Amino acid sequence: IDLRKSLLQFHDKYYSANQMTLAVAGREDLDTLQSWVVSMFSQVPNKDVPPPEAEWAGKIQPFPSDAPKVAYNAVPVSDERSMQISWVLPYKTLENKKQIKLGKPDAAVASILGHEGKGSLLQYLKTEKGWVTSLGAAQLDDSADLEIFGIVVDLTEEGLKFKEEVIESIFSYLSDVSKKGIPDYVFEEVSGLSEINWRYKDNIEPGNLVTLLAATMQEYEDPALYLSGPSLIKAPNKALAKELLDSLKPKEALVTYIAKDFKPKASEQEKWYKTLYYTDAVADWKLSQLGGQLKIPDPNPFIPSNFDLAVKPSEDIRSMPKAPEMILDSPRWRVHYKPDNRYGQPKAVAFFQFSQPDELFGSATNPKTSARARLLKMSLLDALTEYTYDASVAGLQYSCDFTTRGVRVSFGGYNDRLPAFAESVAKGIATHLPDDQAKLDRYKDLIKRELKSFENAQPYQHAVQFAQLCTLLPGYLPPEVIPEIDKVTLEELRAWTSNLWKDAFSECLIQGNLREEEGKAMVKAVDTAFKFSAVPEEKRAAPKLVKLPVVKEGWGSVLRNDEPNPSNPNSAALVIFQNANREDLQQQMAMEVISALIDQPFYGSLRTKQQLGYIVFAGAKQNEGVRNLNFIVQSSVADADYLTERVFEFIDGFTAVIEKLPEEELKGYVKGLIERKLETPKKLNAESLGHWDAIVPQRYDYNRDKKEAEVLASVSKELILKVWKDTVLPGGSDRRCFTSQVFSQNFKGKTAKKANPLPKGSEAISDPKTFISNNKPFTPLKGTPPSALSGGNWLEA
Repeated sequence: IDLRKSLLQFHDKYYSANQMTLAVAGREDLDTLQSWVVSMFSQVPNKDVPPPEAEWAGKIQPFPSDAPKVAYNAVPVSDERSMQISWVLPYKTLENKKQIKLGKPDAAVASILGHEGKGSLLQYLKTEKGWVTSLGAAQLDDSADLEIFGIVVDLTEEGLKFKEEVIESIFSYLSDVSKKGIPDYVFEEVSGLSEINWRYKDNIEPGNLVTLLAATMQEYEDPALYLSGPSLIKAPNKALAKELLDSLKPKEALVTYIAKDFKPKASEQEKWYKTLYYTDAVADWKLSQLGGQLKIPDPNPFIPSNFDLAVKPSEDIRSMPKAPEMILDSPRWRVHYKPDNRYGQPKAVAFFQFSQPDELFGSATNPKTSARARLLKMSLLDALTEYTYDASVAGLQYSCDFTTRGVRVSFGGYNDRLPAFAESVAKGIATHLPDDQAKLDRYKDLIKRELKSFENAQPYQHAVQFAQLCTLLPGYLPPEVIPEIDKVTLEELRAWTSNLWKDAFSECLIQGNLREEEGKAMVKAVDTAFKFSAVPEEKRAAPKLVKLPVVKEGWGSVLRNDEPNPSNPNSAALVIFQNANREDLQQQMAMEVISALIDQPFYGSLRTKQQLGYIVFAGAKQNEGVRNLNFIVQSSVADADYLTERVFEFIDGFTAVIEKLPEEELKGYVKGLIERKLETPKKLNAESLGHWDAIVPQRYDYNRDKKEAEVLASVSKELILKVWKDTVLPGGSDRRCFTSQVFSQNFKGKTAKKANPLPKGSEAISDPKTFISNNKPFTPLKGTPPSALSGGNWLEA
């Protein structure tokens, strides 16, 4: 086939206005928007052609009738073990397709098959048998004349050995559900939740909105469904759900297994992606006798019913949001609270940061700490799933994350059931102790496979991670955690967990549709669950940012590494310029202006003109009040030394660009940055996360964006040139430059080696730990907490 010729023929035939949909969103009035559309698109020809699928939809079978029934065994790039069972289900008629799109019978079926609570298929296969780690069911795809429904399973090592038994268990459960039928309350729940979630859906960003609309306009004839069609279940159809369930038969299933274990037998290769695989004849699966262990899920107790607003919206969404108030400041707790008087949604969030002693987390965190934390997190999630799954379906979420500051626990969703949900989950976290060796072994297998995916990351990502070994405390790589995972015993993990909640300091934000007394009650419930003693401020865990040394010449401090994936032909270079003058906000804002100036020219030079690769980036990043100017390039046509040379070559030539920059053009860049900083949040989550970002590091700089916008307005070209020359150019008085290079082990051209001499003035880093010990970190940047409202220590009362 002549691919280009075929594409041109397709374009010539189907490039027609009657086959296109267009969505436009803007602040302008409808007449103006319409005039723009007419002027820009009226020249598109209307050939009045039928859609392309008219030639084949319903006429050509998805598979030849004589296609052999085989199971595929494929070898993945990453270390995974999974199984996919899918069914290709042609639509009977156009009307049948419309009914399915409106009624979404797959939602009811998937809610049963993919349930994760007590008596579910997943709990049986995971907890009772130890064969799987996850299981999900959904409509995987659809086209003009068919849909594909599937069940996707992640297998354990043991599960791969018993994969036929796993499938037989799935088919047995399908058979049981089909015989019993789907209860009415399941249809009521999926339909009711679709209504609730649609009614209280967050506003969609304009770019995402028009993308959604242009697609749904192709799917639905009724304009009333352009927005709601994909979300709402308009008419739950029990007959269609039963029909779908009855179609999920063993003899119609397509089965694919994925595992690295198949490599020795994989004698065939897929044409396009070169995936290795082999096929097996489909087994004669028999239905297992599951007895009474499995059941259809009970009614969901977490579906919200009270949507009353605690406070009527009064805050103008176009103005910058007001800061939360501190309602408690004690040796153990700081509690911040803000009711939602802005968005009018029956939702709330509650964030808790437990700062444990530095010897547990913080700068003392090491691969062993990471191994214990990962195992405990997985054990916690596993133990709580039976309770939390229904809540997640009903719009309640929680997370428990182990950070370099300590443990962070978050709750969010519809406020009706949120306080009770948070109380139960907090108790579950506080009292949990891992107690099952078989489960621990399963967690170890899962985590190790996840950690091994480090090798398959892109070289530019490796360059960033290698750089962090020298710029952040604590610093270590995922492969360093793998041997520690194997060493952790059940007894050791239990002892570490028992000590975890002994001492802490908690900072908390309650925001949303909750009254102050409800927020206080939630904090009391969490405090009762954990019962920790206070940790003095000087002993609390916190990450640290390394202050890079001044290196006035060459490539600065240089860290060289081989690409961990020996088959990856790409090399990468990351060049960092750190402006350590964090007390000078004008200088920090000048770094942001430089970032805006340099972004597109850098991409245009190295990507478009020099054709070095698709991954080319320049921009500023902020940490601890310090801005870094980062340059990243990845390429398969040049080695790391060549890429680094091109970065510094670009930098040398950009001084003239800044010097010649017209004042009006500079004002345009500054204006754009100011507008972005003063853009107001449109969602509760966005606003609350902004407040939380100020609370966690204890800066409490809620008006940071406004202050930075004011300073940006005073940034001049003279200041930009000064910062550029002092921070970036060779000879600069405060040039803190760091280069991380990753060299491909599979580069096809003439390649540089790590041992090649560095440019004059560069300082090679032989050991990241020694580099960090020779360079002091910045003192954590903290602010003054707001005064607590009167009311005393109500938590201890």
